[in-house]
Amino acid sequence: MKRGDIERALSPFKESPSTLRISHKYWANPLHRNRYQISTHSAKSFFAKGSCKFLDHGYHNAKAQGDAPDLTTPIVYYEFHYKTYLLHRINSTAKLSPYLSDYSRRSLRYFVQRKYHNHHCAEDLLLSKYEYLSNEVRRLGVNEKRLFERVPPSGIRVWMAWLKLRRSISNLLAALEERWENGRHVVQRILRGLISGP
Repeated sequence: MKRGDIERALSPFKESPSTLRISHKYWANPLHRNRYQISTHSAKSFFAKGSCKFLDHGYHNAKAQGDAPDLTTPIVYYEFHYKTYLLHRINSTAKLSPYLSDYSRRSLRYFVQRKYHNHHCAEDLLLSKYEYLSNEVRRLGVNEKRLFERVPPSGIRVWMAWLKLRRSISNLLAALEERWENGRHVVQRILRGLISGP
């Protein structure tokens, strides 16, 4: 990962008119530090200077100025996909910022239905903390039920009521956190408008 190594790997593509692609990426394993899974199914694109005609916000869909065929480079990258709930929400909001100014649930649902760019980020913002963490666990192939406590001898009905209450509180806290974040964005936009002036 030294700068010189990266520059040498990129030097054959310095004047390339093509869309340049990574060869593969390494998905981080959140349960084991320094262990990764190789993935080749998620393309990431970049260009030599002046060659870009179109590039989406996630670097997936790309088109060069000319008709030169796409080229695969020796460049790889690391995907640290498993983030905390709050950090994931901040990143999803940032990815949607070119397309959305209203982050209400109604606006997010409309964005998802229309299948706009990065609609998966809008889907993520609609998830409660419980739903987000459950999805991440299932993506790893782990049975989420094994992560929760065993049923105590007090009885299944009492225990299920306690779990539902905890889930409701978690969802309520996530909704309050979302309102706080949306309010903060509105205040920031107003302040930016006041600072920049007419």
